[in-house]
Amino acid sequence: MSHPSLSKASPPRIPATEMRSLVQQLEHPARLIVDETRLDLDSLCPFQIAPWHPTTNVVPYEQVPKLYLDIETLGLDPTVDRIIAIGLRDERQISYKITHQDEGWILRQALAAISKKQPKLLLGYNHLAFDLPFIIERCRIHKIPHPFTVSNREKRIGAARINGKAIRFHPIYAKGMDLVDVYHQVLINDFSARHLTRYTLKQAALQMGVRDIPRLDLSYPDICDLWAKGQTEPILEYLEYDLEDTERLADYLIPSIYYQQEFIPGMSVQALAVNGNGTKWQRILEDQYPDQLAPATDDVVEFEGGLTLGVAGLHRNVSKVDVSSLYPSIMLRYGIYSRKDPEGKMLSILASRLTERLRLKALAKQGDRAAHQKQQASKIMINSLYGFLGTPGVGYNDYEAAALVTAYGRAIARLMMTSIEQAGGTVAEVDTDGVLFSAPPGENERIFQAVQAALPDGITVEHEFQAEAAFIPAAQDGKTGLCKNYLVFFADGQVKAAGRFRSRDRSELERTYQGTYIQRFLRAPEMAETHHQDTLAQLRAGHYPINQLSVTRKIRRGEKALLALGNEGDMVTFYEGPNGVKISSGPYDSRHYCTLIEEMRTDVLKVADPELLITTQPTQLTLL
Repeated sequence: MSHPSLSKASPPRIPATEMRSLVQQLEHPARLIVDETRLDLDSLCPFQIAPWHPTTNVVPYEQVPKLYLDIETLGLDPTVDRIIAIGLRDERQISYKITHQDEGWILRQALAAISKKQPKLLLGYNHLAFDLPFIIERCRIHKIPHPFTVSNREKRIGAARINGKAIRFHPIYAKGMDLVDVYHQVLINDFSARHLTRYTLKQAALQMGVRDIPRLDLSYPDICDLWAKGQTEPILEYLEYDLEDTERLADYLIPSIYYQQEFIPGMSVQALAVNGNGTKWQRILEDQYPDQLAPATDDVVEFEGGLTLGVAGLHRNVSKVDVSSLYPSIMLRYGIYSRKDPEGKMLSILASRLTERLRLKALAKQGDRAAHQKQQASKIMINSLYGFLGTPGVGYNDYEAAALVTAYGRAIARLMMTSIEQAGGTVAEVDTDGVLFSAPPGENERIFQAVQAALPDGITVEHEFQAEAAFIPAAQDGKTGLCKNYLVFFADGQVKAAGRFRSRDRSELERTYQGTYIQRFLRAPEMAETHHQDTLAQLRAGHYPINQLSVTRKIRRGEKALLALGNEGDMVTFYEGPNGVKISSGPYDSRHYCTLIEEMRTDVLKVADPELLITTQPTQLTLL
């Protein structure tokens, strides 16, 4: 495949020291345009980056005094419903499960245990929105003093989202303790990973791999019934599982936040957990210039982001090459930083963190758990510095610098594409810092080495994976591929999904059908067709599992079709019933789902095997 934009004769290039002259700002609309055809990829940072070392040491995370907290109640309203048990678990995995007919006794015992322990970290799952406010209200009713203070100001966490909406809550504080909500960190993690289908504690623990098999699960009616019968043992067992899951998720997610204290001054773990990386970088730079007022923030201006490309088709024998820390590497090699940072401190800190991360990764490979946790903390901050340049509302932002970083990124991506094609590969997909390509049998590693050889020093690629095939669906124009949407098929049967193939707003059938069809198609087209016909027959007969057709999510504003099942904001499970009605019970609309998989099969075959699509007639849906 050829790319005309890569074969044009390049105009004279200019060095990085003059690169800001390549940026032109358009006023209407406010937009930055970079003349990237004149970027010099062989140039170097025009000055020596000064060394930088953090001055803060922190106690290892494992040694920090902690308590994990969870409560069981007889309802959700603390003004009328009572607490029947409070669970506490410390960093030694010693649990304290407190229950009694006298709620006041439970509260006093739990507060005394917290006071005696004096934890540095008090962690829970949604405890800032539920457990602690519940405890505070029940303490008020019983006139029991407590150490907690609820802020009047609402906090928003942009990267912690439910159904596209950012979490909002009122922070709670306690002297000497950092109150960190593990639920927030699960949402933040899934904002980029997008592998969770449910956000309950039990499902998060299972889907994030910190628990292997399902555990005891009790509903509110179950708990109320057991309590009424005086059967507290199952309730306490359930409470113990909640504490375990909270601890396991915390141990997975919190250390990368905790160790940021080493290089982000003046922010508690509680503040680090809820503030964005832009705020954190602003704090770092303010600390580097203590005698200067923080600069005014730049007005928002648009600029082009990373290069994306999709080539529709079923590509065989594919490899993914990915640039390690692309944007940080560009900033260091070409000396790009905020013009408001006169001494280039951000590059000094960036270089220090990159070097330290490499050292820690080597130790982590030898089994050093703390080294792994620390390198994760550095990774987060390293990869967020470019984003900080283009973050509105922070003083050290610089949209011009951000535009230059992405321009260099696009130039490097094009260089990778050119080197792949010159080495005999075929580009299938490009997304900012990585290229997926198809290679002749046995040529994957040679092409990978050709890519690395073509890149400037300091820009390093990794051979992320090699796989049997990759499917990229056609875009609406039918000519190009749908960017950032693909399925990758590995020889061991695993499938890597991106884009719409991971969407949580689609049923299991919609998410997996094309992948299953293609897996069989790769072995033999007849196997895929047999699977298709078998699925159609099962759907027609009304025997297809309802849970494979159902979607579980909240009702959005204006969704009239779902309002019969609940109110706006309610979590509902539904599927397609007769005449387009969304239902939660009863027979499904077999015609709808048969049409759906016919369309999905067609989408595959029109790029994978158009001749098979022509020679096979669609199922006669009128016979349903």
